[in-house]
Amino acid sequence: MPQKPGGVGQLFCDGLLVEEVATSTCAHCANITDIPSRKKMMDHVDVCRNCMRLICLKCVGKPCTPFEKTIDRIEADYYRSVQLRKALGL
Repeated sequence: MPQKPGGVGQLFCDGLLVEEVATSTCAHCANITDIPSRKKMMDHVDVCRNCMRLICLKCVGKPCTPFEKTIDRIEADYYRSVQLRKALGL
C-alpha cells in the first residue's frame, strides 16, 4: 500500500485560494514537494528502499541519510566542541 502525502498546500493568487495540493516532506533532505494529484503522486516523489519513507526526486539514488539523523549528528558534533572548549578553558 503506497504511503500518503503528509500535508496540504494552498496556492493563492491576489488573496484568493486558487488550488489545494497535497504536499510531502522528503525524509532525507526535508524538501517540500507539491503533489497536484494523488493519482500521479509517484511522478513527484519516490520511496527510499532502505528507510521506506517518501523522498524527493533529488534524493533518489543517493545513500539513505534520514534528516533526523543528520540533525542528531550536527548536534552531537556541536556538543563535543563545547565540551572540548570547556575542558581547554576557552
